Amino acid sequence: MVSSVARAKERARKRQRAQHRVVWHTTKMAVYPLEYIPFGEPGALELATTLFARGVGVEAGIFSADEARRLIAAGLAQQCNHVQIEPILTQNVTEAQSIAQTIEHVLDEAGVTTPRLLHEIKGHAIFTLAQ
Repeated sequence: MVSSVARAKERARKRQRAQHRVVWHTTKMAVYPLEYIPFGEPGALELATTLFARGVGVEAGIFSADEARRLIAAGLAQQCNHVQIEPILTQNVTEAQSIAQTIEHVLDEAGVTTPRLLHEIKGHAIFTLAQ
């Protein structure tokens, strides 16, 4: 039989996990309030601005070079915890690599130094582009 104290502790742990996102970095794991925002969606810029004002971190989901340009033009790229490059709207690995390279180029040209994550496509890692 599980004690009421054990049940209360488990509920507290579940609430804590629900309130935080876990982001893995290559050398450490950081836990903090973090929200993923796909920047191609309507209202994404406004939502990011609101979250920043409330002290919540933002992971910017970028699916195209145009979305990267909007993020940069809004002045939000440097404020994000990281940029997740997601060329997953295609099932062609070569095309996905080209999209990712184009997004990388846009970010580089704008001088964005925010850490970047590259999404895989169809089980193929394309993270070698970050080297």
